[in-house]
Amino acid sequence: MKKYILFFFIFITSKLFTQSWDFMYKDDFLPIAPFSGKHENLYANCLTIYKDNIAISRSYNDLIIIYNQTNKKWTFISKEDIVNMIAGEHNYTTDDFNDIFFINYDNNGRLWATTNEGRIISIYQDSVKIYTSVFNTIDNNFHDIESCFDLKVDRNGDLWAIVRHSSVKLSKVYYSLCKLKNDVFVTINNLTNPDHTNGVFKKIAFDHQGNVWHVNLDTLYVIENEKVKYKLSIWDLPNGYTKFSKIVINSKNVVYALSDDLVLYKIDGDKYSSDDYMRNIERYEKIGQNLLLYDMCVDSSDNIWVSGYSPNLYKLDSSGNWAKYIFPKPDIENFDYFKKNMEADKNGKIWIISDKQGALSWGIYIFNPNGTNRVEEQQENIFSNSILNIYPNPATNEVNLSFSFEDFQTEQIKISLFNTLGMKIKELSYQCTDGRIKFSVEELQCGVYIVNVSNGSKSFKNKLVINGR
Repeated sequence: MKKYILFFFIFITSKLFTQSWDFMYKDDFLPIAPFSGKHENLYANCLTIYKDNIAISRSYNDLIIIYNQTNKKWTFISKEDIVNMIAGEHNYTTDDFNDIFFINYDNNGRLWATTNEGRIISIYQDSVKIYTSVFNTIDNNFHDIESCFDLKVDRNGDLWAIVRHSSVKLSKVYYSLCKLKNDVFVTINNLTNPDHTNGVFKKIAFDHQGNVWHVNLDTLYVIENEKVKYKLSIWDLPNGYTKFSKIVINSKNVVYALSDDLVLYKIDGDKYSSDDYMRNIERYEKIGQNLLLYDMCVDSSDNIWVSGYSPNLYKLDSSGNWAKYIFPKPDIENFDYFKKNMEADKNGKIWIISDKQGALSWGIYIFNPNGTNRVEEQQENIFSNSILNIYPNPATNEVNLSFSFEDFQTEQIKISLFNTLGMKIKELSYQCTDGRIKFSVEELQCGVYIVNVSNGSKSFKNKLVINGR
């Protein structure tokens, strides 16, 4: 295994971002390609976090890159490294390992990964083992693994996967939940599905009672002691429709499942609810071009984070309050906001792969909620503030403010406008005489702003949207 060490890597776009955001680009962590003299593109597919290590899977020669946050060192695992580490005699070449997709660590620090050729591999102490088949408990035969759609390790250290495999004898295609038992992948929940295209709708999560939750299209299954305990259709949930796309479970065993239409479902015991906050924003701003590509994770404080094909990062806290953050745009030509995977580290930072859909991968965002200006994390309930009224809203050229709070109707007040990154972009002072103020917003770019009105002792906030002109 070859290693490249970078000390004190520099974020090339740091001057553009607030202290809450960092962005790692090519120059930060990818070596120079030998023939072009240029740094590689990231081509990232997935990331996983184990203690201080951030592992990233790729579609390129260096298939896995690992960053250690304590040592500030990068380790690179190439195609050649994998072939050379395969145990025993074999006929594998580098052509058999062109892509690494899902990756995860087990409790012993063993790195598990899937390839586009339908293989599951483990990497441990400079040794690689390859798994190419699954034992199907229906026909008691081994089937070749054709593809893998998720790979997760439970709290006991057991490895689970959702794989596609087929039976010539039964003329059936399976999308099965499997478990690694005695070094053999064994099917636990065999599901036949004629739809061969929707692998994105097959995901795994674990609760704190030892149950395995997994989704397959429009159905959510709960596995207890390797048996189906019960299943739940998305159509049985409040406002439920279409398909499940992501699933996470917090420390209190509350389940959050995201649909492909950006509706978030909450399952708390036998209580079900739905929330379309993100869906409404995405459709209002007309930026949700491919809602299937959104990802979701949960941090150690039970905050739910959602990101995807948009400049928005969403947080739902444990009290049910929403916050929206805007991804800063780096100074990169043709940069796209497509995000394809995210995880929270032990310090609460959110690591997010940034990609250009269907082409190149640009880099990795790191968002630090603890470094955020509080103005950018306003809870959604401030937007219904009846004391401060803004009209028209959305606005184009001029904005009117009116106050129902008596102290603000005849006093000297200060108006501050903040963008969604918490940056103050406009400040005005007025002597209010009748509880009404008018001011121009012609110079502001289109977008969402927070208006803060203060008389020195009290302040009120509301949301302002600037439309296109």
